[in-house]
Amino acid sequence: MAMPLRYLLMFLSLPRLKALTLIHVNAEPAQDSTEQGLDADSTTSAEVDLVVDDWTLARWHETELMRALQSVRRVTLRIFEVVRPDTLRQLLLLDIAELVIEPHDRVSLLRSSTGAAMLCQVLLDQFPGLRDLTIRRVTFGNNQAEEALQTLRNHPTLERVSMIECCTNDEFDCQAAEHFSRGFTIEHGPDDPELSSSMEDE
Repeated sequence: MAMPLRYLLMFLSLPRLKALTLIHVNAEPAQDSTEQGLDADSTTSAEVDLVVDDWTLARWHETELMRALQSVRRVTLRIFEVVRPDTLRQLLLLDIAELVIEPHDRVSLLRSSTGAAMLCQVLLDQFPGLRDLTIRRVTFGNNQAEEALQTLRNHPTLERVSMIECCTNDEFDCQAAEHFSRGFTIEHGPDDPELSSSMEDE
């Protein structure tokens, strides 16, 4: 769905706006200098929870809309199929305190294009104010989940990490306690056929 950028900016100026969901929305740029002026002056009026998918984010991360989202502190990023570091970097203009990474629906499993360690390195290096991280249904398995926690434990402000259904099992519990002594929540499962077959090959 295409929506003029000025309309999105008008929504953001609503004084009681608490949440904004942008799924498969293409922000059309301003058409003239008058609209551009409106865009530049528009900012969120209060802290807003943002839900956005990677398709939408790729299309407006360099527009005035991103610069207008100054009050966003909690972002739920919904991904189609593959989690990429570049997608996370598209959120850099936002001062995010809470980040949720999850699939676009409740049944899909996400793949990481780089592995867990590199993905979490982006969070460590470029999101200095992050306090709460939830990763849901990404096919890490025990080994990659351990690598993720080894990286995230070096984050200066991160207080809580939740891994929900990231293809781990009970054997990961001891490793998790060793690598991340701050607040950590885990929900094991589901079994991932590709991870299982690779372990059998070894």
